Amino acid sequence: MERPWEGECHRCGTASSIHIMSMLNTQLICMGCKDQETELPQYEKAVEADVKAYKERVAAQNKSTTDAMKAKAQWDQMRRGRWHDSLTDCYKETP
Repeated sequence: MERPWEGECHRCGTASSIHIMSMLNTQLICMGCKDQETELPQYEKAVEADVKAYKERVAAQNKSTTDAMKAKAQWDQMRRGRWHDSLTDCYKETP
């Protein structure tokens, strides 16, 4: 298991207050290393593999694609601050 984040990039050792996990391994890397990583030829393949693994986990949990899409749409609404509107629409009285 990779060591925890302690304020330094696991790849280049640069001090940073933000990090993200590499798509190529389990290193926690700074945004500079992330930018460099996205330029590597194997990056797109790693992203595709990650998306495929995620979809397989979702399928294994017996979630349908429609349910996952609805959950994403709800999440997007929540992030945009529209969640409250969609909830109040449910309780509006019909004439």
